[in-house]
Amino acid sequence: MTLALCVAGVVLLGMGTHFEQQHERDHGLVLTWANYEAVTGANQRIIYTARTHDGDHFEAGDMKADVYWLGPLDSPSPEPTPEGSHPARFVPADPGMHLPGEGFDDDANPPEGEAGVYIVEGVGLGKAGGWRIDVTARRGDEEFTGSFELIVHDDTPVPARGDDAPRTHQPLPEDPDVNLAAIDSRVGRTQEMPEPMLHDQRIDELIDAHTPFVVVVATPAFCAEGACSDLMTQMEALAERFEPDVAVVHLELWEDYDAQVFNDAAMEWISPGGDREPSEPWVFAVNEDGKVVDRWDHIVDLTLLTQQIEALQNTEPVPLSAAQARGETDR
Repeated sequence: MTLALCVAGVVLLGMGTHFEQQHERDHGLVLTWANYEAVTGANQRIIYTARTHDGDHFEAGDMKADVYWLGPLDSPSPEPTPEGSHPARFVPADPGMHLPGEGFDDDANPPEGEAGVYIVEGVGLGKAGGWRIDVTARRGDEEFTGSFELIVHDDTPVPARGDDAPRTHQPLPEDPDVNLAAIDSRVGRTQEMPEPMLHDQRIDELIDAHTPFVVVVATPAFCAEGACSDLMTQMEALAERFEPDVAVVHLELWEDYDAQVFNDAAMEWISPGGDREPSEPWVFAVNEDGKVVDRWDHIVDLTLLTQQIEALQNTEPVPLSAAQARGETDR
């Protein structure tokens, strides 16, 4: 049985009948939220895909997202409260990006248009509860709209911006009696250790050495449609470019896939204490002080991540948005 780790989905419970109102607002867009979770905070990132009702990829040069708080989860009939409007940035899909909402129908009837995601940054999610995102896009003379909802939590066990990075002492390939397949799930299939640069440094030792680093949690042999293998190739390219100034480390999700046993090292990052359903991939950026400065869940914007690594290399504040990376806002 393959665990469905690359699909994010949200169902709001106890929020009344506002889904009926949502359908009335939609015109032309089917939106799928792509993050694994949302937490309260002043500078959050929301990622989603957009398709037409015919199933084709939707791309627009001008798109905005209006954010509404719907109230606590036990609110019987939520009254939407506007919390801001933000531009949405289109990021084309690369080989390492697995888009939510993809399925077997896409193989038989490939969707038209350019695949990708929309990223909305700098979103203020000030309260826990239900939230709605109303999207408006223009393409030519036509206006398209759509909406989706999500649950926002006050806290998360997954390390977030400003948290101390877990002091993980993961096994390395040269350790005695090590299970190589538990370091990278492709071992035994490729008969060698792929991307050795991602498996040659321990996280706790990097923290002690005040070396900034990036952690990618993924299971390349079992991630849907090989997306994690593509992501690992891209991570190795970043390691070749930035090491030794910034290290890149891979943590394999599975200790034993057949027995459905997870790796303790990976769980320290994505499910401390085992109190959340593991998901993948995750990517974390950690500065020289051992603090998490950003994290990416499910979808990784490799262009912005590369700019963030450059900032870590130069001991500069890490940009959290494309605008910051271009110097358009104060860091």
